[in-house]
Amino acid sequence: MPFFTARRTMLLACCVLALAGVAGAGTVRVAAVQCPSKMGETAANLRTITNLVQQAAAKGAKIVVLPECAVQGYMDPTTWTSWSKAKGDKHPVHKVAETVPGPSTKLLGALARRLKVYLCVGLIEAGKKGFHNSQVLLGPKGTIVAHHRKRHLWTPGDSGWCTVGDRPIQVVDTEFGRLGMMICYDFHKLPPLLAEKKPDIVLYSVGWYGPNEKKWFSESFPKKAVIPYKFDIVVSNWSSEKPGQKWPGRGHSCIINGKGKVLAMAKSVHGNEIVIAELEVRSYDKMKLPPGVSADTDEVRDATIRAKRTEIPDEPEIDLDKLDKDTDPDARRRHFSVTNTVPRKPTL
Repeated sequence: MPFFTARRTMLLACCVLALAGVAGAGTVRVAAVQCPSKMGETAANLRTITNLVQQAAAKGAKIVVLPECAVQGYMDPTTWTSWSKAKGDKHPVHKVAETVPGPSTKLLGALARRLKVYLCVGLIEAGKKGFHNSQVLLGPKGTIVAHHRKRHLWTPGDSGWCTVGDRPIQVVDTEFGRLGMMICYDFHKLPPLLAEKKPDIVLYSVGWYGPNEKKWFSESFPKKAVIPYKFDIVVSNWSSEKPGQKWPGRGHSCIINGKGKVLAMAKSVHGNEIVIAELEVRSYDKMKLPPGVSADTDEVRDATIRAKRTEIPDEPEIDLDKLDKDTDPDARRRHFSVTNTVPRKPTL
């Protein structure tokens, strides 16, 4: 094959893979996962998360966002119970906190890789200087592409156990535009700092507690934290497990565009729900095909087939049934097993 033809084919393949998952003319399907997470029941929470992320991907979502501390549970708002740094407490945070990379990011990274999605995960992190309320963005290759630690803590929920985040503002380039990250109470100070880095879409993991919940997410929040900064936002909030478990702030996960319009919102405030919407890929014009080539030609379709044949095989799935039901992190690490392979270490 002549050099210029081979080079042209390679460029076409790269462009096609970069644009894969873009729905219609320059849009991407995103999902806000709304679900309850039980404090300390990491294995059960991971099963729920895995199932919901698979459902979101089956609906065509290429970017999926989970609620705040979805892996280990944020707090129990029905009893006003939160985590504690005291080892003798009923809910000691050191029993559930995990490193990043760690067991849950390894498992969910394999899931993101298998489904070819960007997956934004909320979890409790064990850092070198303390515990953090964190978000990790896992890419379609299963690696960590961004890592945010909550900077603005909420006194009843996490200020008793959480160390203030020390990482730079997280905004990363992807084939779907620039993605930023934010956790719940961060909305008080983070939006203007994010805006300086020009994100197209902000991934917002929430465990909201406050009055006027529907009005908050449909009116007040967009006016304060979205419209002035013109980025789209995917809001993934917690919900109660049962209808009888009530607190102000549950539910109403939503997707809002940069003009403040709510494109989709959860219909329930309890149980599991997936909110889906299409967002414009604002950085689409940066991804050019080679000169003189249309995206609608046989050459591009042939390049797609060749590119798919050369994709790296998926990581083997990790068996969730081998996870201990207790909250001992050492036990959980022992039971994360991958058959006949040495798992790749996620990279920052």
